[in-house]
Amino acid sequence: MILERRTYIPKLGKVNELVDMIKEGHGILDYSPKFRVLTPQVGPFGVVVHEIEYQDWEEREKFNTDLLKSGKWQPFLERWNQIVKQGGGNEFWTVRA
Repeated sequence: MILERRTYIPKLGKVNELVDMIKEGHGILDYSPKFRVLTPQVGPFGVVVHEIEYQDWEEREKFNTDLLKSGKWQPFLERWNQIVKQGGGNEFWTVRA
């Protein structure tokens, strides 16, 4: 299993809106891989972590390709860019247990 961990930097006051948009984004298609959204209690402030679980690289590729082809992704991305700062990170982990 592969875990994709994305870290976003929301604009000031936009944490809750970003969390809602992540959930909305996973509803664009009729299916979605398992995901979770984390906000810090102790640690770095002003970040939102988005973790997505894929069985393999093929599942990730299919999900992202289907999103891009859906016709709903571009308007979503335009809204997204209004609340997220440039930067953040993207990591891939192998889940072993």
